[in-house]
Amino acid sequence: EMRRLAYVAFTRASEQLYMVFADSAKNSDNERKPSLRWLGLNDKEHKFVLPERLQEQIGWLEYQTIESSAEAVIKASQAAASTNHTESETTPINITRIDYDLAYAQIQQKYFKGWAKTSFTALSRQLSKQSQALAVFDDGVEDDLDLTDSMMLLTQRLAQRSSAIYSAGNANNSNADNSNFNNGSSDTIAADDIRFRFVKGANAGTFLHEIFEKIDFTNTSKWSAIIDQSIRQYQLPVSYTSADYQQRLNKTLLISESQSLNQASDATSDSLLINIESLVADHDDLLAWVGDVLAAPLLASGQPLQAIPVNQRIAELGFNMGLSEAFTPERLNDTFVQYLPDDPDKHIQLTAQYSDYMYRYLRGEIDLVYEYAGKYYVVDYKSNYLGNSLSSYNDENLSAAMGKAGYWLQAAIYQVALHRFLRLRLNNYEGHETQYLGAVEYVFLRGIDSQGAHSYGRIQWQIPFTLVQALDELFGTPSA
Repeated sequence: EMRRLAYVAFTRASEQLYMVFADSAKNSDNERKPSLRWLGLNDKEHKFVLPERLQEQIGWLEYQTIESSAEAVIKASQAAASTNHTESETTPINITRIDYDLAYAQIQQKYFKGWAKTSFTALSRQLSKQSQALAVFDDGVEDDLDLTDSMMLLTQRLAQRSSAIYSAGNANNSNADNSNFNNGSSDTIAADDIRFRFVKGANAGTFLHEIFEKIDFTNTSKWSAIIDQSIRQYQLPVSYTSADYQQRLNKTLLISESQSLNQASDATSDSLLINIESLVADHDDLLAWVGDVLAAPLLASGQPLQAIPVNQRIAELGFNMGLSEAFTPERLNDTFVQYLPDDPDKHIQLTAQYSDYMYRYLRGEIDLVYEYAGKYYVVDYKSNYLGNSLSSYNDENLSAAMGKAGYWLQAAIYQVALHRFLRLRLNNYEGHETQYLGAVEYVFLRGIDSQGAHSYGRIQWQIPFTLVQALDELFGTPSA
């Protein structure tokens, strides 16, 4: 420990280092004294001396030079220590706590704060504790949420309510449901369908977003190539790639292995290739699922994605909205309560957090904005897993999931971003906002079935324009 302290002293001094040496009382074991590696020793008096080679860099004081002053300091210190010890035994110590609140308040007011960007992802970290478990931590991983536990109580409640309705003799609804199943409705998709068994997690969610961003909705010829590339990029199971890609990969691996064994031959490689039919099952299911999502009519407009022309939609519309210096996230709480008094399920609870910076920009990317019949709509894809049946993605479950994960806040942010975008682009937008602003719709991809009798997997919100205006004013704009 003494060696460590000496090392710290030697290496931490920035201006001067003072060292005190006690002269050696004897001449033995000099070879073990580290100080003698660079100091000299007067053999007669056993005193340390400064070698001539160090005299230009190091000052040297003999104790006799400061002896009178040093002894006076030592005696005063000893006397003070003795007095303090006696008083401490007889006199109680009165401790007064210093109140730093005023000082901290001044620091917060006067302290320089740098600018920073925020996003729905960042704001979601300030959700209430119940929602923080589902809060997202990066824009690319927001679909890494398994909400099945959150849906459990709701599902039980709905099952009990359905049972009560059935017991009351609601036979007409039951007959209608039965007729739907008899007409070939696919509401009974198997639990092992690609929708439910497809891998979960951040990479899977980002992969699905990229597919719907890049593919041509009406031309399937390049879908496989885009899927293969994205599967490699996000390191998802190779079984989801096309048969051609798997064959090439398999043949390359086999040839490499054969060459290492000096047994390379076309016959050997060809004989070891996996049967094509066993390769394409997952890939074909994935293609069918993507096609099914594109064919399903959206709730807001009634149009399927595949029917929206390219020149009437924008994928991944990025935005950076300016914010005023007065903006604080927790002010959003009261705004939602004020403008959604009859919709408490959509209220949010952001906790106040002190930070060393102020938010000046709110950034994000809208998965899809499209125009239909003069209105502009927002679509956001979600790959969240809510269960292994289509009914797990009914309106009640989706609404609960939206609340749990804070997606109502995200929807409102997207609508304000679209509002500002249209205000810049459309000449007669101001004063006619409700004529142009359509609903925000969330498409939960795992619950989509274009042939089903129910609109599972889709939920829309026509946000009151008064709320959009209030949020736009709350966000404000950066000062000049």
